[in-house]
Amino acid sequence: MSDQSNQPRTASAVTRSFFSHLAAAGVSQETLAKRSGCHVNTFYSWKTGKASASVPNMEAALAVLGLELVIRPINSKPEDIAA
Repeated sequence: MSDQSNQPRTASAVTRSFFSHLAAAGVSQETLAKRSGCHVNTFYSWKTGKASASVPNMEAALAVLGLELVIRPINSKPEDIAA
């Protein structure tokens, strides 16, 4: 069994998508920090995988870009969840 404690973390798919939208919008992390109320180092930590985004911070950052975090079912049948 390998020791994974030395393995680098990577950003989640949600975070990678966020940074893709950020780049497409042409908004700097500094501007995003000012408008979202998050510290600029927060975004660096997300991007490098050193920290995971909290839901309130991600929602604030997404709102600056005119986006929202949405929860939707992955199963087509609600009864599959109860089983």
